[in-house]
Order: sequence, then C-alpha cells, then structure tokens
Amino acid sequence: MSEPLSDPAEHDVTPEATSVEPERESVEDLPAFAQKIIRSLRSEAATHRHKARVAAEKAAALEQETTALHAAKVNAEATLSESRMELTRIRAALDAGVPAEMVEDFAARLQGSTAEEIAADAARLKSTFGVSARRGDPSQGASGGSAVTDHPLTNFFLSHRT
Repeated sequence: MSEPLSDPAEHDVTPEATSVEPERESVEDLPAFAQKIIRSLRSEAATHRHKARVAAEKAAALEQETTALHAAKVNAEATLSESRMELTRIRAALDAGVPAEMVEDFAARLQGSTAEEIAADAARLKSTFGVSARRGDPSQGASGGSAVTDHPLTNFFLSHRT
C-alpha cells in the first residue's frame, strides 16, 4: 500500500553535467587579429571609463557650485528685501515730517509689511509721541552769508558750492 521511497541519489544531477559553459581560452591562444581587436576594445573601454569618471567628478563639482550659488542667491534676496523695507520705513518717517536726526530711530520702530501700512503707522506713531519737525528761523541765511547747519553732510555741500 505504501509506495517505496525512491533513492534521492537517482534524482540528483551533478553540476558538471548541467554546465553548458565552454572552457575558456586565454587571449594568447587566439589568433593575432583577434588579440589586436580585443586590445583595441579594452583600450576603448578604459577610455570611456575614464571619461565617465571625469564627467561624474565634474557633475559633482557643478552640483556643489549650484548649491552654493543658490544659497548665495537666497541670502542676497533676503538682504535686498530687508534693505527695501528699511528704505520704505525711512521714506515713511521723512514723509511724516520727522526731523532728520530722529529718522533712523523713528523708522526702526515702524511696523507693517507694505508701504501703506508703514506710512499709516508712521502717522500714528508721530501723533502718539508728538514728534514735530524743527522749523528753521526764516531770517537765517537771508543776508546772503554762508549758512551753517548742524548736519556735517549739509555743511560739506554748502561749503563746496560753485
């Protein structure tokens, strides 16, 4: 009733029997023309491997340079944006009639993200703290003499007038 177990050795196939790989010959065993072709192909392959390696190194260097340039661009854009906002605040302070010696401090306190918001804040801040522009004496400089102010840049330009 039970079938006899077959011997596993009968079903085993040895690797030598299934191998279809021919025995390899050495290059020296081939004819001269074949050796010449093989040397040429090996040289060409080596040249291509070298070019591929050099190209990969250049690509990596360019990738690093691109990353550095992108970071510099982002930094420059941020600096430009900050400078534009500072200029907008200074202009709003000047438009609000803040005296020149107080403009930078006044502008640093202004809030807003647009020119309109900053101008409105300048007007509000000016009215809150009662900052007023200093009025000059109209009789000064009327005699035709030299005008001297308390701002060095103005004095420089006035002294070099032609």
